[in-house]
Amino acid sequence: MKKSLKILIGIVLILIISFTVYYFYSKKSTSNNVQSTVRYIPQRVVKQDISVKIKSTGIVFAGTSKEVVAKNSGEVKNLNVKVKDTVKEGDTLLTVYNDQIESQITSAEINIEKLNLQLNNAKSEDEAKLINLQLKEAKNNLSNLKKQKSEMTIKAPISGVVTAVNVNNGDNVQSGKSLLTIVDPKSLKIKTSVDELDISKISIGQKVNIKINALEDKTFQGKVEEVSDIGTTQNNVTSYDVIVSIENPEGIKLGMTASIEIEAQSKKDALLIPIEALQEINEKKYVLLQEQNENTQTTEQNSVNSSNQTRSQRRQFGLTEGNGRLIEIKTGLRNDSFIEVVEGLKEGDIVLVKVSTSTNSNTMRNNFRNNNMRMPGMEGGMGGPGGAPQR
Repeated sequence: MKKSLKILIGIVLILIISFTVYYFYSKKSTSNNVQSTVRYIPQRVVKQDISVKIKSTGIVFAGTSKEVVAKNSGEVKNLNVKVKDTVKEGDTLLTVYNDQIESQITSAEINIEKLNLQLNNAKSEDEAKLINLQLKEAKNNLSNLKKQKSEMTIKAPISGVVTAVNVNNGDNVQSGKSLLTIVDPKSLKIKTSVDELDISKISIGQKVNIKINALEDKTFQGKVEEVSDIGTTQNNVTSYDVIVSIENPEGIKLGMTASIEIEAQSKKDALLIPIEALQEINEKKYVLLQEQNENTQTTEQNSVNSSNQTRSQRRQFGLTEGNGRLIEIKTGLRNDSFIEVVEGLKEGDIVLVKVSTSTNSNTMRNNFRNNNMRMPGMEGGMGGPGGAPQR
């Protein structure tokens, strides 16, 4: 019995030791497989056009919209339109009938006839002048009453689509009551919001690229038409309304969702570097400049003279006593891929872009190769032949 127990304990100990060794070995092996190394990709400073686009989403609405209101009090009659009906300018929509206006017109006409008789029988010049004044006032009153009568008939102020009907036949309404709304579907616009950090870049007349989510195969063009001066704050974020016109809005319908790109800023022949090349140290901007005598291929330790670089700066940049020379620069426009250099570099300089790569990953290599705003002239890959092309 004791012998069997000892054998069992021995087997258990062997299993525990084997599992422990396997666990730590596997963990170490996995760690080694993803161990990162610091590498650099050379990128030539080039002159190229750059544009800054501000992206946002918005809703399509009608730029021309008319609210039809009652001009007098009365009863709604002969309402003959409904929502989604198409109407033409001048079409009769309904009547707001007021029988008091009719009776007032009749009384005014009778009063004018009486005054004309009195004028014919006037016995003095002064009496005739007085009657003429009364007659003029009576005619003005009749003219106003007839105008009110004509306004009882409500006509379409514009051609378009009825989007709201607020009354029914038989309703009694007061003057100024909103009866219905008509919009012009050809005057479509997009209302979007732009963050306060970007609103200073937006101005009237800027070009806009438009994609309508429901019309995936089409791209539309437009322009910034209005920029609000008053912001709206929500969740501590302030944004400003921007109105965009649409050129040739064929197929677009009211209420559709749009994705837009506003071409906020642009510059031709700007001196550009990849955005990844920029590093900020103590609120100053730096790049890593490859010296003229350095190997143009990607290396882990390029030997250079770094006497002018402080140790703290180089540590912040992730550098050893090599890897090029830190250069302070001043920058201008930037987008998601590139940044303009306005001081500190010249065309043809080569900057080193620091990347962290694992032995089982080519992600950064692919990112540089597949960049859709790739800088021309840089065909060499990370660590591969060619590097930065020579002139």
